[in-house]
Formats: sequence, structure tokens, C-alpha cells
Amino acid sequence: MAEEDVVVPTSSVRKNKPEVTVMKLRACMQCSMVLSEDQFLQRGCINCGDHHMDNTRESVWGSTTPNFKGMAVILRPEISWVARYNDISGVPGAYAINH
Repeated sequence: MAEEDVVVPTSSVRKNKPEVTVMKLRACMQCSMVLSEDQFLQRGCINCGDHHMDNTRESVWGSTTPNFKGMAVILRPEISWVARYNDISGVPGAYAINH
């Protein structure tokens, strides 16, 4: 077999299609935390508490937005300059930069 005849099995080819859950990410409009729609439905916003969501799809849609640009992942908010700059404190997680 010549070098230009290399066969790559299709099972090893990486697919560029994003996972379905990635397309359903939403940002809390109060604190900017990013979770999936299902996570907001199950737990509410873990940063703000449940006071603005009653675990119905309508309240999640009213309290969150799918329209945001950029995310910052904060692992240790107590020492993160990114957290201080974006006024994020408390819960480690992913936060929307602009929404």
C-alpha cells in the first residue's frame, strides 16, 4: 500500500457536530451562571437559590437567557481576579461574560 493510500476508519474520525446539551445552555439573568436548561429545571440556579425560579419551564425561560457571549469558568472564586473583575463571588462554575 502506498503512503497516499492510507485508510482511516470512520469510527476514528472526529465529528464536529456539537452535543445537544451544548445547544441548550442558558445563563441566569441575575448572576450570569451558565447551566443547561435541564439543570435549571431540576435545581434552579445554584448560585442565586431558587427564589426566582419555581422549577417550571416558563419560570426558567423567564429567568434565564440562551443569548450570551463568552464564558468564564471560575474554579476558586475567592482568589480569582477574573471573578473579582466580573463581580462573581460564591459558587464555582461557568459564568456568561455578556448577556
